[in-house]
Amino acid sequence: MSSLRYLDPAKLDAFDERAFRATRPYAWINPQGFITDEAFGLLRGKLPDPSLFDAEFTEDRPHGRTPHNRLALKYDSKLDIAPQWHEFVDELRGIDYRRFLRRAYDRTMLALTFHWHYTPASC
Repeated sequence: MSSLRYLDPAKLDAFDERAFRATRPYAWINPQGFITDEAFGLLRGKLPDPSLFDAEFTEDRPHGRTPHNRLALKYDSKLDIAPQWHEFVDELRGIDYRRFLRRAYDRTMLALTFHWHYTPASC
């Protein structure tokens, strides 16, 4: 396992959970640099191969909305993907990120799942 940190610990520590939970209509964040630039570049360069994904194509959605046609891959520790992705998921399962989520959502019981979605061109 590498010594690379995927998440920026300073961003985790600086997070304002009260402001996050007070956001209306729903809480949402996407802080710049939450994943370090080095880690982002590494993960982006080693994305899982689309051949591993399952096709999720639907004909219709309620109220005439456009379908969410996409390829999907649920994370499994046995997936044949770059080791960096396994390391990243291990970090997301680790105590620092779980502590961050507990603060953000004011919950102690959390179940995490990880997956990718690719959207083919013209979908």
